[in-house]
Amino acid sequence: MGRQDRVDEVIKIAELVVRDWGRGEVGFMLIGNGECLDELSAMVADLGLGDNVWFPGWLGEVDLYRHLAAADVGIDTSLQPEVTPVKAMEYLGVGLPVVAYDVEETRRLAEGAGVLVAPADLEALAQELVTLLDNQSERARLGRVGSERIRLHLAWEHQSEVYLQTVADLI
Repeated sequence: MGRQDRVDEVIKIAELVVRDWGRGEVGFMLIGNGECLDELSAMVADLGLGDNVWFPGWLGEVDLYRHLAAADVGIDTSLQPEVTPVKAMEYLGVGLPVVAYDVEETRRLAEGAGVLVAPADLEALAQELVTLLDNQSERARLGRVGSERIRLHLAWEHQSEVYLQTVADLI
């Protein structure tokens, strides 16, 4: 978890959803480690969100995907327009709808498989999260779109020729 990941925004969303909007049943799991983990853990403690925000640390592939498969919605707070959002791709790959900021690469990946909001509009992101949490059929529909997009278009077997040809052209 680095500063560029903007994970602190997920904690701010948790504060809005849990404390300000009274949705104490909603939980947030922040998987991974990195330079900001201690700072983020302290932020959660300071806000009194320890019952709703968990940090399981770095997980192996099986455990990571087990947690993703059990989740209802994935959140991506990246504002990097030039970076393929790996988190969003992982979410879509397991059929998890995503709420994210509408930046170029995130839109290319997740449009139609999640809900995109204006960049840096934290409250809109939180509201769309709650809306999806309250609508199981929409979550299922978005999840199907996302997993199909990964399976039919973005999985390695569809992308490998393009990547390998690009590398070959550089040599």
